[in-house]
Amino acid sequence: MKKVITGIMVMVFLSILAIPLEAAQTHTKVVDGNVIYSPSLIYQSSNLRMYFGGWMQPNQVHDKIYRATCLNPPLPCGSVQLVLDSPNISLPVSLCGGLSPCTFKHLNDPIVILHPSGNYFIIYMTGVTRYDDEFDFRT
Repeated sequence: MKKVITGIMVMVFLSILAIPLEAAQTHTKVVDGNVIYSPSLIYQSSNLRMYFGGWMQPNQVHDKIYRATCLNPPLPCGSVQLVLDSPNISLPVSLCGGLSPCTFKHLNDPIVILHPSGNYFIIYMTGVTRYDDEFDFRT
């Protein structure tokens, strides 16, 4: 019995290897950006929205958080809106070694949830310096 199961497993494995890679995978570019990652999908007002972080333009100096509305998945999403930009979030000067103004160096990895109260919460990674990443959230 063990030989039969092993033989079946080998045949299935070889069958998978015989499928051309192009036939086994398809993909659609849903948002076009420079360096973007960490998508988080949620329905808001009957629309599928994708929150993500990164750089939309090659000359950006830090990560930002964006949102795109995806009306017909898996077709490309619509226009991209900026949600959070780190220079707009002030921090205590003590976190920046006394330097002012003190803002986050990057914002990324967003996760959005709908709370039972009806409010949307977003949690994301932040960083003031190279070694002090933390999670923050907003409503």
